[in-house]
Amino acid sequence: MKDFGRASPSSSRGEAVQRACATWEPAQSGLSGRQGTPKGTDGRVTRVAEGIYDRVLANGRRVFDIVYDVPRRSHLKRNQKWERGFSSLSRAKARRAAVVTDLRRGTYVAPTKVTLGEFMMGRFEARYDLGAIRGPHSTRHQTIVGPS
Repeated sequence: MKDFGRASPSSSRGEAVQRACATWEPAQSGLSGRQGTPKGTDGRVTRVAEGIYDRVLANGRRVFDIVYDVPRRSHLKRNQKWERGFSSLSRAKARRAAVVTDLRRGTYVAPTKVTLGEFMMGRFEARYDLGAIRGPHSTRHQTIVGPS
């Protein structure tokens, strides 16, 4: 048990409170699923709410992380997805609520790192293959102008 000291007649109550605050450490949440502590933190990760954890970065900034279960790849293994770095608890709660709602409705789409250009080229190629888009010199153009 930690001795926080009592305010003696010669010391003020404020000094005793400062000593107590200086020795306080948040409880560890027991995150067995995570390997070590997140990079750039001082090692303290605590559970704030269901699926929401907070941590303090090396620069002293407090950020929030969320975790949720996505559909399993196999029947034996749990598949969790972490999203990290929310600046406020309200943003983390809102994002987690939206994801959980999408998972329950069956409309959840996992985030990918496809750029807009890659997406548009893939869509263009698929539509071109179906014939929905014609090339620059279509047969109609050739019949009107003639072969070039």
